Amino acid sequence: MDDQRLVSITDVLQQTPGINLTRDGGERFGISARGGAVNSFQYDGVLTQVQNTTRTVPQTALDTALYDRIEVLRGATGLMTGAGDPGGLVNLIRKRPTRELQGYVQTNVGSWNFFRAEADISGPVIKSGAIRARAVAMAQDNDTFMDGYSQKSSLLYGVIEADVTDTTLIRGSIDYQRYRPSGAPGVPGVFSNGKQTNFPRSYSSGAPWGGDDFDTYNYALALEQQLPHDWMFRANANFMTVERNFKSARYQPSSVNASLNEETGAATVDASYGYAKQDQQGVLASLSGPLHLFGREHELYFSYNYNRYYNDYAAWSGTGSKVINYYTWNNQFPEPESYTPALTQYFYYKQQGVNASARLKPIDGVNVILGGRLTNFDYRNYMVLLPSGSGSTYGDTRARGKFTPYAGLVVDLDRHHSLYASYADIFQPQASLDRNGNVLPPIIGSNYEIGWKGAFRDDRLNASVALYQVIRDNVGELDDGLLVPGTTDVQAYRPVKGAKTRGIEAEINGEVLPGWNVSASYTHVVTRDAEGVRSLTQIPKDTVKLWTTYKFDVAERPLTLGGGVNWTSATYYPYKTFRIAQGDYAVANLMARYEFNDHLSASVNVNNLFDKSYYVSMYTISVYGQPRNVMGTVRYAF
Repeated sequence: MDDQRLVSITDVLQQTPGINLTRDGGERFGISARGGAVNSFQYDGVLTQVQNTTRTVPQTALDTALYDRIEVLRGATGLMTGAGDPGGLVNLIRKRPTRELQGYVQTNVGSWNFFRAEADISGPVIKSGAIRARAVAMAQDNDTFMDGYSQKSSLLYGVIEADVTDTTLIRGSIDYQRYRPSGAPGVPGVFSNGKQTNFPRSYSSGAPWGGDDFDTYNYALALEQQLPHDWMFRANANFMTVERNFKSARYQPSSVNASLNEETGAATVDASYGYAKQDQQGVLASLSGPLHLFGREHELYFSYNYNRYYNDYAAWSGTGSKVINYYTWNNQFPEPESYTPALTQYFYYKQQGVNASARLKPIDGVNVILGGRLTNFDYRNYMVLLPSGSGSTYGDTRARGKFTPYAGLVVDLDRHHSLYASYADIFQPQASLDRNGNVLPPIIGSNYEIGWKGAFRDDRLNASVALYQVIRDNVGELDDGLLVPGTTDVQAYRPVKGAKTRGIEAEINGEVLPGWNVSASYTHVVTRDAEGVRSLTQIPKDTVKLWTTYKFDVAERPLTLGGGVNWTSATYYPYKTFRIAQGDYAVANLMARYEFNDHLSASVNVNNLFDKSYYVSMYTISVYGQPRNVMGTVRYAF
């Protein structure tokens, strides 16, 4: 993350093997892996739902400054999350206090008036280090390459940890993140005649007085208790509140008569205002340890997981849709003096489950992993259209005692190489709605995977190859640009029956030679429906991600040079009878860092070195990737 200056979760995921991102509009991203959506986030292992429908908890608001590392699991996650995502999950591991005093201050300056400052200090509260604390602060302000679209963000994080006894540890933390964008990203993706647009990258789709404002509060508690015979009990709790306020006047491609006229530039702009509040609580309690049986040591794991989620959403419309000339409007649209109530929407989600798994070692070099989970699940989505007052329970899904099995086999060929195979069930209730406003049925299916893993250079270099097949029913796919009834910006989905995803992932990570580090991956994935027709065509078939660095000694001080390239195969999105398409493309990046002494360093990053023009999302509103840009960083650590 430091070498590539990845400051948000979306930055990290764009560089993660096997992960694909699309920007669904505004501050909302679609994250996918192995042909499936990734909607589950964990904070230190505690499940957290990302409600994308009303754009609560935007991934852009998750800043990397307060995380020690980010773990990405690809594939079915039912054993870990119950009603798990078939694509995978993201686990955010927060920074923890250290026993020794340490810290850093860092400043970033870059293209489009980018300025960022962050500070991190950690150390003992008392001399023995039995009580220790850490604090992190960050502030960022930047324009973008798009006219009228800018961003401001800040965060505060504090954590305290204590050794109550030699075997008992407790920890508590609070973090607050504030996000204030202005305007709206993207350009119209298609004309009313079906021809694909080709606007300059500087264009955008919203008035600068609009934007999505987010305030996110997290409170966390943790307990770790060592038990006799090398057993361990852990308990984590996370309490989250997110408040969203938005105003917008933006191009509306899916409203009636809203498609952009190529000849005249006529397009429809809708003004709206909205508010959403999310409250979420999660708990994870686990017990793990060894079992000595038949002269061998095996491993057991038991856990209980609880997650409850509320989301209240309300929207008001402005003075109605207005036709503007998109070619000449220059993002200028007057803010309405008043708004009319349009709808209220309420989401409720609760999940709890128990999990048991065992890693058995019947003979030398063979590990058998068996596991299962029982899950109870409740979901309700209720909408009232105003001022008519009509209401309907669009989604009301319930599951009791849903069993999710998992089985795996690992065979060690020698100390450095192993083969594995695994099977997992898939069960995932969905929040997405169809063109009639009904919730999509749960995704059900199975996940099969085989692979090889190897370690070289005394485990400093790791490689892997995985082949997988995922069979699913009811996979949600965007429905020809249609909206959910009664909404102005919630896209409708349709379920795909008999979806079959097949793919391969190959990776190598680590130190190739002293001072030379490489992270390289290749991913191939294709999803087809029951008739063999390819679906989810907005996800590329093939991706290559490469990043490498080499550390030199210059005048006895380290100089690190690095670079990489991300290549993506051609993609397209079917819109009504048209296609919005993009050919394959590659984006190259470079970096250099010089360490003046043990404390002070400076670095520079050049992103999109050859200024490639490409879309990160193709839809009725398409979003360009960043043009060539430069960022400089100065860091002082102690």
